[in-house]
Amino acid sequence: MSLRYTLAVALVLGLVGPSWIALEHEKQEVQQRLMEELKADLDRYADLLVQALREPVWHLSPEFGTPIVDTVMRDPRVARVRVTLAPQDWVFIERVHAESNKPPIFSASRSITAQGKNVARIVLDMSASNIYRRVSEAEHRFYWRTGFSLLGALTLIFLTFYLRLMRPVERLVKQSAELASNRLGAPFVWGRMDEIGRVGRCLEDTRQSLARMFAEVEKINADLLQENEERRKAEAALAKYATELEDRVRERTQDLSASNEELTAALHHLKLTQKELVESEKLASLGRLVAGVAHELNTPIGNAVMVGSTLGDHVRDIKAQMESGQLKKSSLARFMGDTAAACVLLGRSLEQAAQLVSNFKQVAVDQTSAQRRMFDVATTLKEVLSTLRPRLKKTPFVLELQAAAGLRMDSYPGQLGQVITNLVINAELHAYAERTEGTIAVEAEDSGERVRIVVRDNGCGIAEKIRGKIFDPFFTTKMGSGGTGLGLNIVHSLVTRVLGGRLTLESVEGAGSAFIMDLPKIAPLVVGEEDAPEDAAAG
Repeated sequence: MSLRYTLAVALVLGLVGPSWIALEHEKQEVQQRLMEELKADLDRYADLLVQALREPVWHLSPEFGTPIVDTVMRDPRVARVRVTLAPQDWVFIERVHAESNKPPIFSASRSITAQGKNVARIVLDMSASNIYRRVSEAEHRFYWRTGFSLLGALTLIFLTFYLRLMRPVERLVKQSAELASNRLGAPFVWGRMDEIGRVGRCLEDTRQSLARMFAEVEKINADLLQENEERRKAEAALAKYATELEDRVRERTQDLSASNEELTAALHHLKLTQKELVESEKLASLGRLVAGVAHELNTPIGNAVMVGSTLGDHVRDIKAQMESGQLKKSSLARFMGDTAAACVLLGRSLEQAAQLVSNFKQVAVDQTSAQRRMFDVATTLKEVLSTLRPRLKKTPFVLELQAAAGLRMDSYPGQLGQVITNLVINAELHAYAERTEGTIAVEAEDSGERVRIVVRDNGCGIAEKIRGKIFDPFFTTKMGSGGTGLGLNIVHSLVTRVLGGRLTLESVEGAGSAFIMDLPKIAPLVVGEEDAPEDAAAG
């Protein structure tokens, strides 16, 4: 509704505004030209009467002057002709046109001379009311034509606007809500090729990735349960074999060998499971990003809805005043001011929503494609942090960015974003236990051929006895409370193996922690990267 009313106001202002200005300009020109013609005719009639009435006045013969005056009175603009004799100002001839005697009245006065003396005075009055009436009728015809044209244009544009923008946006919001609610069964089908269609296909790719991730997690859980059951049975068998040790030494040795082989296979499978859990953690962070961005979009879009509704109410009030003939200049000026302010707020809200969608698209593409490219460090960090701010809005903690301008890297922005995301979330979960305020700062600076990126918090710090274990897999201080122990292990693996850098920790218990990344500006090649262009072309 808000976008419809916004479009209506913009269309009305765009069509009616220039037309009204042009009408007023033409109205002034026509009115001025007609006024000049009236004044010229007034002077011409006055001069004509002076020449024509000189003889009748000199001979005191009103019967000869009256036809001349009546001829002039045939012009509907002439309101009165008055001829008086000097010096007593006796009325010699006087004619008055009652219907034309309406303001504004323009007058011309001439003296009649004979033999060097002023013998009479002529006063000629002409009315300009007919000019204003003609201008008003032309103005009314213009308003009717403009109204019908505007109604047709509004109908066509509203229909196109609803079918091409409003309905797809409502569908996107609904699908985002389904993703946030973990309803991943129904596919999101989009046949459009425009920007909204691309956003819809990104949502479908996200849904498929999340569905695959959850299916893999369920399969892993089932495999783990099956392995635990098999292990329990093996332990029961070992206990039974222990009680029959003296009679079945050879069988026990064979069984132990078989058990060792099974344990070796289980260890290998556990390593594969750890790798799959790492990938699952990446997709889970992308799912949280989608939910946060969908929630954040509600604010600017809600503002746009409110502004559009308010503008609609103002338009209806102005329309009612205009139709009733009670529209005042002050009301119109106030309406124009409110409309301008509303347009600014509406533009700011839509620009904010567009920026959120743009950042989300870039971060989502980077994290799911693992594509290597040249990128600006400050821009990439800004995009990643913009997707994390919706999560921190629900907390009293502040997220800051300090990045040097013009700092560029040839590396993997998706993996760098994954590292920053995990470190920020780790600080939120662990650094501010039982605290009501805090600051998480991300800093990036140029170090010659390398880039130094620091994620710093002023939280509770890390105890010295566990600092050497924080990068170990499955080590967590939140066991049983949602922690998997893979977050910092993933961070360490991405920084050292993919980005080709070093990761160090500086922490003072009670005064905060800082994770320092020393990364090369040109990342080393990873296994399989040489074939990436051909694979991408094949895809």
